[in-house]
Amino acid sequence: MQTKTEDASSGSNLCPPSAAMIDGRRVRVGAVVAVALVIGFVAWLVLHDGSSPSSTSPIPAGSKALPISPNGLHTLASLGIPIYWVGRRAGSAYELTKTPDNRVFIRYLPSIADVGTHKPHLTIGTYPARDAFAVARRRAGLSGSVKVPVGRGVAYYRSDTPTNVFLAYPGVADTVEVYDPSPGRARDLVASGQVVAAR
Repeated sequence: MQTKTEDASSGSNLCPPSAAMIDGRRVRVGAVVAVALVIGFVAWLVLHDGSSPSSTSPIPAGSKALPISPNGLHTLASLGIPIYWVGRRAGSAYELTKTPDNRVFIRYLPSIADVGTHKPHLTIGTYPARDAFAVARRRAGLSGSVKVPVGRGVAYYRSDTPTNVFLAYPGVADTVEVYDPSPGRARDLVASGQVVAAR
């Protein structure tokens, strides 16, 4: 009987948590959740696979894109406008962007995608450049540049942006940029010689 009395008296000394204690716990839990979200976001940025818009896409923001057919590309090329691409691709639609300074971008879209979509896709940029080959060769030799073998040409990418591979050939007054959300694909297209001038 004495034990029961002691148990009862000890239990009566317990007080329910105050509102301040509950608020304090909520603040701590909220802080832990916020930190976890920040860590998760940073990890996403570091490990991101390029499945959403990427800042390394070479097409200038706000540029007007138009649909174009392979025949249309050949027609433009025959007018003396340098355009590089990787040929026809099954299931692809083609998008053309031309800037006032004569940079030309051909983007390969899934046939169901809208022209001008912000999702990143394989893009080939052609840029008129004085001494394009000499400049590319010099940049390929800089610290942080990684060379890609391309026979008589020179190709490289920067180690911090492996999604963008630059290519130039001797005697050709254009620099070509191959962008793909998958770095391996951009390098493979260049190394395999699939990046060619539209004729």
